[in-house]
Amino acid sequence: MSLPLIGRVPVRGRTLVQAQDDISARYAKSYLQSPQVTVSLVRSGQRVTVSGAVKNPSVLTIEGTVTLTMAIAQSGGVSEIGNSDRIHVARTTTGQEVEDRVYNLDDIQAGRSPNPVLRGGDIVVVEDSTTRLALKNVKDVLPFAALGGLFLSDVSAKRDLTPLAEENGLQLYRYRYAWSDRFYVGVLAQDVLEVAPSAVVRGADGYLRVDYVRLGLRMQPWEDWIASRAKLMNPPESP
Repeated sequence: MSLPLIGRVPVRGRTLVQAQDDISARYAKSYLQSPQVTVSLVRSGQRVTVSGAVKNPSVLTIEGTVTLTMAIAQSGGVSEIGNSDRIHVARTTTGQEVEDRVYNLDDIQAGRSPNPVLRGGDIVVVEDSTTRLALKNVKDVLPFAALGGLFLSDVSAKRDLTPLAEENGLQLYRYRYAWSDRFYVGVLAQDVLEVAPSAVVRGADGYLRVDYVRLGLRMQPWEDWIASRAKLMNPPESP
């Protein structure tokens, strides 16, 4: 921030008390005797994304202290297909590396585990219950059975599907392929069929593949998607 007489004062990363003490010391050094300084936070502008298997996925603005349980409660709580044992908090750390920690909501609420405090740019993702999601996905795939006996959907090859946000009218999912442990963010072919069938290609093996170039989207590694979302939600301060 910039103030009369003393000019620019760095406050990023400091508490309100630390900022007050620094400003008071600067004024007392050359201009005022026993200055009384009060620093208040009108709006932090720091945001947290809560997505996945919650009832109301949302982007929350941090006002004061926001814990993981508070963020989930403000997003309507865990949905009927949510897995409260596996809740991710992805955070971009120094050097743009992504730290992805998994928490158990039941343990936190029972006092067996600490309730983490969220920071601006954090992305909270509640995983789906594998059993419940499998039943839901079978139901979703049934309408496409008429495409032929060799039909294979994205669901048959993708694992740990977790809905995130919407982009260009399509649901984005976090998932991994059955043969890999690396997570990606992308769309499902059966969803794309409903809105842009020309962007879905059926291979000789019967598997439906999404043409991301034609769709105007791109599949990203999970850590790249987290980093891009963090930059979008919390752009660097102008000098």
